[in-house]
Amino acid sequence: MTTTLPNTMEDKLFKHDYKSDLMTLAMGPHHPSTHGVLQLMLKLDGEIVVEAEPVIGFLHRSMDRMGQDRPWIQFTAALNRVDYLATIHSEVPYCVAAERIAGLEVPERAQWLRVLMMELNRIHSHLLWVGTFLLDMGATTIVMYSLRERELILDIMEEITGMRMMNNYTRIGGVRYDLTPKSVEMLREFLKNFPKAYWDMDAIMSANPIVRSRLIGKGTLTYEQAVDFGAMGPISRASGVDFDLRRDCPDFVYDKLDFNVPVYTEGDNYARYKVRMDEMLESLKMVEQCLDMMPEGPVKVEKPKIGPMWKAPAGEAYAEVESARGILGTYVVSDGGATPMRTKLRGASFSNLHAFAQTLVGINISEVVVLLGTYDVVLPEIDR
Repeated sequence: MTTTLPNTMEDKLFKHDYKSDLMTLAMGPHHPSTHGVLQLMLKLDGEIVVEAEPVIGFLHRSMDRMGQDRPWIQFTAALNRVDYLATIHSEVPYCVAAERIAGLEVPERAQWLRVLMMELNRIHSHLLWVGTFLLDMGATTIVMYSLRERELILDIMEEITGMRMMNNYTRIGGVRYDLTPKSVEMLREFLKNFPKAYWDMDAIMSANPIVRSRLIGKGTLTYEQAVDFGAMGPISRASGVDFDLRRDCPDFVYDKLDFNVPVYTEGDNYARYKVRMDEMLESLKMVEQCLDMMPEGPVKVEKPKIGPMWKAPAGEAYAEVESARGILGTYVVSDGGATPMRTKLRGASFSNLHAFAQTLVGINISEVVVLLGTYDVVLPEIDR
């Protein structure tokens, strides 16, 4: 004879309609993994994100207005604080816009130097990203490799510009300094040794089962979503958007360089990681080509003399570059005075952040930090 026990756990589960209340979690603005003063307001159903809203503005400094209160040549120092991980990319669009208004013909060597420094900046930015990104995942080894290589680039930047990070190197009409024999030697040494360090890092990361399990198939941003949100840079190219300003709208001397644009179609965390890893090798190729192909000559215009009281003629212009995070542009209006009448900056991190919020929906709370790391947003570029 068998006895059926009433009120078993199985019976209770089927008898009652269990409902959970949504919980709102404020992540940041001082959470160590938000890479700046970013706050995420997350609505959770258990441990699953059902709604996400980025809260920005904590780092607003009225950067656009600062450009209108300073002589033309002084604003470049402030622009270094827009994308502080790739400062040359922040300086160049403003200087190019001013040059277009004034009709200045920049020496060819200065154009090559700008490209060399921008690509060196890209490697430097991606190296810091990959180290801190893996650190967010709990992998402490890679950051030692990436910071070691990044330190070599910072030494090169210091030799060329006089500053390690806030370079203030680009000038209206050219660049501040030419290469020195020592800086060329340091660059050649870096070009020779970096590939081994790169493949050492790649061997540790790309085949690691834990890394792959947390990246592949997670945080997918589709091609349609990338286009709708205006995602740019590595974010859009990881989702199949085959566009790169350097190749498709070449400025400076990019049309003379041989390079590929890494594009992946998966749109997941792993694709965003691979795009940046591939970009480092392509930038390395471009730096080497710049050293080999750069002509001799002046690095800035001789006349007119661009000094503190220089006045650009009345006019307006827009210039943009493909930065480490996507298109970074500057719109400048001149009324013929000693300061710009209007400056307007446009960075990629703003639209990329909103694409990121879309991909948060449906993922586990434990993966939020990893997903944010793959987007590599820089908050000063967003808030300004």
